[in-house]
Amino acid sequence: MRAVFFYPFYKGQKWIRYHGFVEAIQKIAQIERKPLVQVALNWLIQQSGVTTALVGARTMEQVEKNVQAIQGELSESDLIQIEEIYHKFFKNFS
Repeated sequence: MRAVFFYPFYKGQKWIRYHGFVEAIQKIAQIERKPLVQVALNWLIQQSGVTTALVGARTMEQVEKNVQAIQGELSESDLIQIEEIYHKFFKNFS
């Protein structure tokens, strides 16, 4: 079955950037021996001004993993590295 994407940010050059960003964060997750979702949610909720992260889940297992994911925090060096990766992929990008 072929996936069909309805949102423009899942197409073309934008998709390449989003995918590259996720792959770069995955490398940090592997080094830290943490699931990608944990690194992503930790980074998100550690951003200034962010008070809530809306996540989707279809199963109780996914809910439990999301709750576990927000436990703990990323190190300052991980946060800096992710910020650098973010700006590499999304600076001047709309």
